[in-house]
Amino acid sequence: PSVGKTAFTLDSIRKGAKADPKQYMGTFFSCEMIASKVIDRWIAAEGRLPVNELSNPNKFFGNDDKKWMKYQQATGELANLSINIREEKHIHEIRAVIWKTVKEHPEKKHLFVIDHLGHIKTDETFANNHLKFTHIINELKDIQKTVKQPIILIAQLNRAVEGKMDKRPSMADIRESGSIEEVADVIIFPHREAYFDKEKRETEEIHETELIIAKNRNGAVGTLKLNFVKRTNEFVE
Repeated sequence: PSVGKTAFTLDSIRKGAKADPKQYMGTFFSCEMIASKVIDRWIAAEGRLPVNELSNPNKFFGNDDKKWMKYQQATGELANLSINIREEKHIHEIRAVIWKTVKEHPEKKHLFVIDHLGHIKTDETFANNHLKFTHIINELKDIQKTVKQPIILIAQLNRAVEGKMDKRPSMADIRESGSIEEVADVIIFPHREAYFDKEKRETEEIHETELIIAKNRNGAVGTLKLNFVKRTNEFVE
């Protein structure tokens, strides 16, 4: 479900780069969304601008000087950050980009995000998605072990979660996504209750969001609470 997986990772990349501009480098593999839409989301969050207006600023901003100033400041700030968008979809191409990026910038602390598992391509043919996803996940784990940098893989949950009384996702909801449960070091489920309530989804501007840390190989599990600002696609405490 569209509870904010992409929005959360994009916000994390941007904030990480702002917190440590000299040492940090974030790379976002957008296997589903075109690069311009990713940039729009970053500009919206950075400038606190309505994300739905970024598709056509000339039309929506008009003569609003305040919005244009925010837009220019946001694009300027983002231009100075080490954040990159890639559109490779094949697992071998993704591997090559990660390896090259780390090799060319060995001094950086990297974060790679891939959006998402269902859109990654392979040369091999598999009998079902479970086998395909397991192959991709194992490939990415091998890459991560080689470069020793964090890789976040976004995956879609089983749609059956929408039919449950308690909509909070659990490990059982990712069983169709290959071997994520066994291979991943950390598994986080974003949960936004307002998404499942049509009235709240359409009328409330700020949605309380739970980050459910369901697995953490080297740390604690639990739930963190953030607020999702729908208008700007930003997460705030």
